[in-house]
Amino acid sequence: MLPDGWTIRKIGDVLSRVVEPVMIDGNETYQEIGIRSHGKGIFHKEPVLGASIGEKRVFWVQPNCFIVNIVFAWEQAIARTTENENRKIASHRFPMYRPIREACDVDFLTFYFNTPTGKYLLGLASPGGAGRNKTLGQKEFEKLQICMPSGAEQKKIARILSTWDRAIEIVERLIANSKVQKKALMQQLLTGKRRLPGFKGEFQRTHIGEIARVDARSLGSTTPDNFSFQYISLSDVGPGDIANQLEEHVFAQAPSRARRIVKEGDILMATVRPNLQGFARVGPDHADCIASTGFAVLTPKKGCDGSFLYHYLFSAHVTGQINALVVGSSYPAINATDVKGIAAYCPSEEEQRAISNVLNNADTLIRNLDRQLRQLNEQKKALMQQLLTGKRRVKVDEDVA
Repeated sequence: MLPDGWTIRKIGDVLSRVVEPVMIDGNETYQEIGIRSHGKGIFHKEPVLGASIGEKRVFWVQPNCFIVNIVFAWEQAIARTTENENRKIASHRFPMYRPIREACDVDFLTFYFNTPTGKYLLGLASPGGAGRNKTLGQKEFEKLQICMPSGAEQKKIARILSTWDRAIEIVERLIANSKVQKKALMQQLLTGKRRLPGFKGEFQRTHIGEIARVDARSLGSTTPDNFSFQYISLSDVGPGDIANQLEEHVFAQAPSRARRIVKEGDILMATVRPNLQGFARVGPDHADCIASTGFAVLTPKKGCDGSFLYHYLFSAHVTGQINALVVGSSYPAINATDVKGIAAYCPSEEEQRAISNVLNNADTLIRNLDRQLRQLNEQKKALMQQLLTGKRRVKVDEDVA
């Protein structure tokens, strides 16, 4: 049942193809565009001389058009062009379309094709197998039918969703800036280049094996066969995080590599593919879990603040040593003895705690921003589902009518 005032329209009835071939001058400079999949938008390639383009067919990009990458349309490689793309170029694989009069709003259409329904329709118009053989047929695309409100309501819907896009973009920038700032703080505080008020004196050179016990607790042969535990695999740990949903095992059926028992405050340090920084601190939710022997389990000794040591593992000083110690290409790894020998420079335990408090606060800020970003994306997704299907209607203002 169609929402009141909505109609079913063919794409070819609301969009017309825009074609403006480029006559390449070998001595001129041109900048080509690309389109990311999954609705991630347009990116600009490095400028090149016309001579390097050769006989490739290219076209001028015009603003305020719907544009699609026909090779990856089925992956939602679609976008709206803006003034930022004006007079840049695109290959013949990037057809552009302009609305026919007021029948269609480009932003509305772009949002629509970023929904699951839009992805399904793009797939229908892209016959063939996966990958580069699954190409959008332009005639098939123009035959697609979608349910649309009036042009004025399309504009209002697009304006609402664009507000969420701007909010998402702001939070993404805040996250990126916060990560840069934290990295700078780490570089300064963990090396002693910047000292917090009230602290002085030299950092003392030591080794991880001197400030933390490595793999101190393992399941013994006397463990009952029916002993039940949750298993932390390498894939369960990312930089700073341990997955909430873990596999459940009993000892009799446990993987042979499940031998490290962890306690709150321990640090998991991936020794397999360590350049991916699979390091995380064990919190109360993961205490008494069993970790894969693909980790070194570090238990801070007296005089070492565990939070400081955790942050120190991400420092350039440690990652540089890890990269130098890694052996193997298809299965790069370091061993526990190597971990114990990694050099570290530590201040007093009091200063360690002060430094870790600063870095923990930076982490908390980033986590809160990440949470806010997830909420905004979920809200936008719900709004798209409601607004682009007519389940939720908007009042059309006179200024967009």
